[in-house]
Order: sequence, then structure tokens, then C-alpha cells
Amino acid sequence: MKFRTVIWLKWDRQETIDVDCLIRQAVPSEETFMQLSDVQYFSIKPMESSIGENYNSTPTIFLWERDALLTWGSHQRINSKYFEINLFESMLFLTRRVFMAIVRPEFRNFHDEGVRRMVEVPLKLYVQALLKRAKEAVRPMACMSSPVKNQALLAMAESLVEHTQEILEANAKDLAGISKKTDQQAHREASERIRISEDTIRHMQQGLLDLQALPDPIGESSHAWLTSDGMQVHNVRSPLGVVAVVSDMGPLVTAESFGMCLKTNNVCVFRGGTEWFHTNSAIVRYLQAAAVSKGVPEGGVIFLDRSSPEAALELVRYPQYVQAVITRGSAGLRNGILEQSRVPIIGFEGGLCHVYVDQDVDIPLAQTIAVNAKLQSPSAPNAMDTLLVHQSVSRHLLPGLTRRLLQEYRVTLRGCPKTVSMMGILEMTGHLGIKAAEEADWGKKYQSLTLNIKVVKDSQEAIDHIGSYAPGHTDTIVTRDYPLAMRFVREVDSSAVMVNASTRLHGGPQFGLGPDIGTNSTRMHARGPLILSKLTVEKYMVLGTGQLQQPHPVPQTYQDAMMLSAKF
Repeated sequence: MKFRTVIWLKWDRQETIDVDCLIRQAVPSEETFMQLSDVQYFSIKPMESSIGENYNSTPTIFLWERDALLTWGSHQRINSKYFEINLFESMLFLTRRVFMAIVRPEFRNFHDEGVRRMVEVPLKLYVQALLKRAKEAVRPMACMSSPVKNQALLAMAESLVEHTQEILEANAKDLAGISKKTDQQAHREASERIRISEDTIRHMQQGLLDLQALPDPIGESSHAWLTSDGMQVHNVRSPLGVVAVVSDMGPLVTAESFGMCLKTNNVCVFRGGTEWFHTNSAIVRYLQAAAVSKGVPEGGVIFLDRSSPEAALELVRYPQYVQAVITRGSAGLRNGILEQSRVPIIGFEGGLCHVYVDQDVDIPLAQTIAVNAKLQSPSAPNAMDTLLVHQSVSRHLLPGLTRRLLQEYRVTLRGCPKTVSMMGILEMTGHLGIKAAEEADWGKKYQSLTLNIKVVKDSQEAIDHIGSYAPGHTDTIVTRDYPLAMRFVREVDSSAVMVNASTRLHGGPQFGLGPDIGTNSTRMHARGPLILSKLTVEKYMVLGTGQLQQPHPVPQTYQDAMMLSAKF
């Protein structure tokens, strides 16, 4: 069978292409290569040339330039018509500056066939192409002014509201994708988690508008001084570069990530939660169009539209393209990225959250803080994982607290031997009991309706227990003892240490710092909420008047008259 070869060039230009070499790389065998014939060239100018020939004979080889590969899987615009080609049993290759695919003859006139689903580009090639595009946008993004950024944020916010119906229709596709094999309760929970509403979209819009109203951190001088020889030295904030955000959370994180990266002149490459794949795709499509229309580089807002876990891992393996990684979501996602990443992770929401209830305490206050820290949002990274209780108040606090946790909130409790012994009476009275905790349980970050409880003999044992799992995310002490509270704050190693407050209050908005893109519990870059200023780096800007490092080099054997001249 003869293959028909067609080469499409996106731009009208003359360049030498070794067609035989490219085809040899595309076809699987010498026998297939020998069947290729009838090479034809079509030079396509965007929006001008027309391709009306009916491809109804033998298989065809299509070659696209690399630019087309960057949007492979989305719509390509040629002659004012959107089209996608259905590649039956196709082979895909990236060779030099063109993209090649062998197509079987069942495919005929693509203009008549309409929009079809395309075969995906190999993951590694696809991610590399996206990141190269992102890197090319770094310098244009860094040069964007505050008015341009604010206009883009406003346009993005308005675009979300204008396309509310389209976004909700995309969300309906995600809801339809929920597995029917799960039980009714699990299906209902998944639906509630995935479903978004007009209120959700308005919340995203308001988040972008809030960002627009905030001061621009780029170019801000945090410190300035004058040296003894008259130089003016400034610490000035500048963008990080390419920031990869990997999330398994909902669409609110999508708009938030793009908005905060845009405000700080960073290129954002976003990989969202797979459960919201269609929703995120629609949101990003409208955000990209709005941003580009206001002068944002096309590569400044990028969405990794691959749902496989390998896509997230591939994204963090290229330090030559990506400067920083931020993870949002579950412990499994964070740990997987941490193990595989070759790029610095500045947003790692790991680390445990403890609440220690001291002996000198208001019992109702302690119970309220514990319930809020665990149940206000059990899946949040700053939700309590372990409750530590001083032994002198354990019998006053734990019976009532554990009864509420078990009966009202259906929390799974795991406790130390003292806790299990104390709470055993609940099982005898017909209530759900508490399980004995294993050693590994004390180091687990649950982000679910599971809680560890441990009775400690004093505050030192509590601090030692917390220290054995440092660095932590958020740790709280509930006490009336001010000196002990200050000692707790000083000795506990966490990104936030709190006194008489819920761990759930660890965040940029709660601290009055503005929106954040998660928190960082590691000791690198910046700990705590990743607010706008933490998405920047400081560089030194020095203004001089001709200062030189002394001693200035002077010839030793003679004095050069030119160097001594008043002209120099």
C-alpha cells in the first residue's frame, strides 16, 4: 500500500527539510519507508490559505511545526476554521522543528468531518514543549507593568462571570465522569465535592479582583542604605520565573494560582485536580484568552491538560525550565512530588499539626479549639493530626470531647494506652470506641476524619513529642500560663506556633496578610503562608558614581601618564 505524504508548514517561508530523514524517523520499518511516495508541500499562511482537497485515498503523513505541538489536543486555527484530526492507530514523533503523524485512510476530508478527538502527544515531549514555551515567556512577563497586570486581572475576573454557563457545563462533564461502581454514599460525597455553582465562580472572580486591588510587590524595595563610599544599595523584589503549581484540589485553586503568579510577574504552569479536569480546562481557556487580550504573553498562563499522575511528576523534573514548585492538596500528592522533584519546592504543606492542652486551661475553650482545629475542614493541611492532653486535665476534657467526636462527627480515634484505658468505658456503654495507636500513627498527616490522642505527664513531654516530628506545619498550645506559652513558642519548630487559637487560622487572609497560594512548612525560602511577597526573590540594586574596588591596578614599573591624566 502506498503512503501519501503531505507536509504542512505553518508559515510561508523557504527552508530546506530533509523529508526522507524525517520520514525514516517516523515509520517503524524499512519496508514501510519504501512505500512512501508523492510528497506534496502546502505553504499555509494563517487565516489566508485554504485546503479543500479531499483526502480519500491512502494514509497520509502530516507534519506540523513545533508551535502547533504546543497546543496539540486543543483547537488549531487555519482558514478561520477550528479542526482536530482523528488519528487512527497513529504514530507520533517530534523531529527537529516539525511534528509527524501517520494517518490511516479511513480519515477523509477533515473539513467535512468536523471536530474530532486527537491522539495525545507522548507525555515527555508534550511537557518539554510546554516548559520551553514557559521559559520563553519569562522575560516578557518580568517586564509587564502594574497597569497591564491589573487590567489583565480585571479582564480575567469578568471573563469567568461572562462564561459562567460554559464553565458549569464543563463541570457537568466532570460530574458525569464519577464512577457508577461506587456505593450511593460515596457517589453522593464525590458529587458534592466536584460540583461547583455560580457562587463558586463569583468567589473566583472576587479573588482576582482582590488581587488587582493589592499593591504590586515587584520592584518594591524592602531595605535601602548608603555605603561609606557613597553607593546606594537597595533590596528589590523581582519574580521567581517559572512556577509550577501541582494541585489535586478544586477550581478555586486554579484561578488563585494564575492570579497570584500574574500579579508577581511569574509564569504559571498549572496542573489541577483530575476530578475537575473539564472544569479546569474551561476556566483556564477563558483566563488565558482574557489575559492575552490585555498584553500578557501567551506562554505566561499555561495549563497542563494531562490527567495522569505521571504528568505531574514529569513537570517537576526540569530545573532548566522551572524555578519553583508549589504543591496543593493531599499528603500523597505532596510526598510523590517531594520524592521525584528536581526543582526546589517552595510550597510544601507537609508537617504535622498538634494541639497541646495544658493543665492550667479553660476546659470549654480547649474543647472548642480542638473541635475547630480538626473539623472545620478535616482535609485542610492545617487541620489537627494529634491532640496532646496534660494528664491532670485528661479526665475532665477527654470523655466529653471524644463522645462529641465519635457520635456527632464520626471521627476515627487512635490513642495511647492511657487514652484507650480511660475511654474503654465508652465501648461498654455501646458507643464507638477508640483504637490503640501504633508507633507509625504518631507521624501520619491524616487530612481526614482520623485523629490521634495522647496523654502526656507534663509540658516537656508534649514539647519533646512535637519536636520528634519537626519541622511541623502548625502547633497550638491552650493554656493560661503565659511563661509556658512563650516557652512553647520559642522551642517548637513549626511554620506557625499559636497560643489559644485554632490551627485552622494559619493562613494569609487569617493573618491579615492578603491571599496566599498555600503554606510552606519547610525551612527553605519562606515559611508560613505563601503570600504575594513570598512569590518573589530579592536582588540587590546598586547605584554608583564611578566607585572602584581598591587598590585599583596600577603598573608597578612605571606610572602611566594616561592614568595620571585629569581626563581619566
